[in-house]
Amino acid sequence: EVMEARWLFDVAMDQIQVVIQPKSVIHSMVEFKDGAVMAQFGTPDMRLPIQYALYYPQRRYLPGERLDFWTMNQIAFEKPDFENFPGLFLAYEAGKTGCSLPTVFNAANEYAVGEFLNRRISYLAIADMIGRAMENHKVIENPTVEQILETERETYEMLKDGRHECADMPGLHKVHKSIRRMAEFMSMIAAVLVFGLIVLIHEFGHFIVAKKCGIGVIEFSIGMGPRLWSIQKGETRYSLKALPFGGSCMMMGEDENDTDPRAFNNKPVWSRIAVVAAGPVFNFILAFVFGIIIVRSVGYDAPQLVDVQEGFPAQEQGMQAGDIITRLNNEPVVVYRDITLYRLLHPTETVMVEYIRPSEDGKSGEKRTAVITPRYSEESGSYMLGIVVSGYYRQARGLGETLKYGAYEGVYCIKTALKSLAMMFRGQVGMDDMAGPVRMVSIIDDTVKETIPYGLKTMILTLMNLCVLLSANLGVMNLLPIPALDGGRLVFLLIEAVRGKPIDKEKEGMVHMAGMVLLMGLMLVVLFNDISILFFR
Repeated sequence: EVMEARWLFDVAMDQIQVVIQPKSVIHSMVEFKDGAVMAQFGTPDMRLPIQYALYYPQRRYLPGERLDFWTMNQIAFEKPDFENFPGLFLAYEAGKTGCSLPTVFNAANEYAVGEFLNRRISYLAIADMIGRAMENHKVIENPTVEQILETERETYEMLKDGRHECADMPGLHKVHKSIRRMAEFMSMIAAVLVFGLIVLIHEFGHFIVAKKCGIGVIEFSIGMGPRLWSIQKGETRYSLKALPFGGSCMMMGEDENDTDPRAFNNKPVWSRIAVVAAGPVFNFILAFVFGIIIVRSVGYDAPQLVDVQEGFPAQEQGMQAGDIITRLNNEPVVVYRDITLYRLLHPTETVMVEYIRPSEDGKSGEKRTAVITPRYSEESGSYMLGIVVSGYYRQARGLGETLKYGAYEGVYCIKTALKSLAMMFRGQVGMDDMAGPVRMVSIIDDTVKETIPYGLKTMILTLMNLCVLLSANLGVMNLLPIPALDGGRLVFLLIEAVRGKPIDKEKEGMVHMAGMVLLMGLMLVVLFNDISILFFR
């Protein structure tokens, strides 16, 4: 945008002032020679300025939230610093130098952003790549159109070939240094906290219900391996162990016969069922709580159409912008992601779409249905309904909507995990689609590095979103009827409840041991696959 202001409107670099407006409700500001400033306000939705640019000078109806100035309280501005915004630093350098350097900046920016969107580089590497391209370029004064086009082509080729990697960039590295150190430190802390929190909540579920049921707990530990720290309180030792993955809640008489009345196996079967089920249930509770916090902070992705594509089935069936989809073939649609998930699993199937057409005042709506058969698009190479949903996040109105959509964040992740398992058993996904602890740490690392430039709040909310996904998945996986997992233990306990007597402990122990061996084998395969993908592909 700095480049656009400089060259499209012929504004000198010292007249371009960049400010940060955290609420993102001001889309543009222009200062006039008399000192007055005209600003265009709107909700944080890029559809607004894009539509304004497309249809200027006309204004068109745009569905969605409207600004509420009573709840906005105040509008604050911040001055950006070049350490946290290295791309802005480079933009000013290119603008001040002029000549052919802005061409290099724009070409490198387009290429680097493309690499980032394809997950080949991290977010912080974008500015690094732009800076290296600028350092490698020999500036051409008063370039012709042909020279500009040739400079653009050369920049693409240089970045594609990786020739920029041999250049030395002390200036840019100095700008990046503090960010990179902070990102690396935060990545390690984030990985430990994310895994530690999910395991802590899971084991705490077993622990607290065991205590409530009068079962003796020998040790409650976070981590695996040798103890780093521990303290004995009453009958229970609380431990922190060296490896920050996993944990345990060791109960009296859990895997052996014990005459103590506080032993796990001496308690009623329904008490034991409650204790075993508590771990996954607490994982679901964590997902719901974090989901509510996320929705309260950023809102939810409404399944509302912003447009229908001309010549495609949705338009032919009478659907239009503003329609809110509520069901697809009787499957509820609560958020935009439900639509993308359904289309991913059923790309070519005819679908009955149930939707609401809001009234002009937005307070009521008419229920409608449309039967749509996807049509193949040569341009996209896929089957399309012809609906355009922005996925724009709108603020939840009141406590009711916050709880509804917040809880649904957890429900959506549980539903996705179950559907993914079904796809795995049908052979629709392979090993490369499964991520173990190593790749999860890599994902957390990428998450921190990509969000840290946007501030601590954004990074925390993104990690919380990752926690919702991981915690819900852990809950689902632990409830699978596989020996050695909570679900496998529940199967034996439910059989005991139906039969009225337990299965022989020795036989049950053998089944769980076999299950443990199989699980360890699967973990080794997943670990090898993670390492192979990260380092050798």
